[in-house]
Amino acid sequence: MQFYENQLFHIYNQGNNKRQVFLSEENYRFFIWKMRAYLPLYGDLIAWCLMPNHFHWQFFVRNLTVEKNTPRTCRQN
Repeated sequence: MQFYENQLFHIYNQGNNKRQVFLSEENYRFFIWKMRAYLPLYGDLIAWCLMPNHFHWQFFVRNLTVEKNTPRTCRQN
């Protein structure tokens, strides 16, 4: 998928053969932690939905690259 700066994207992913990707409550929490840690470096998560076998994001891309030494705790507004 090609991303462009200052554009809104619908991003989704599904488990192979529609299998579950979130097998426990802990899987959901870990995925949400990863979303919060990494996505803000690239843009704004407008909306999201996690279901047992897939997820959807509406994501506004602001940056295509992030400085190599940028700590993941840095957030952009």
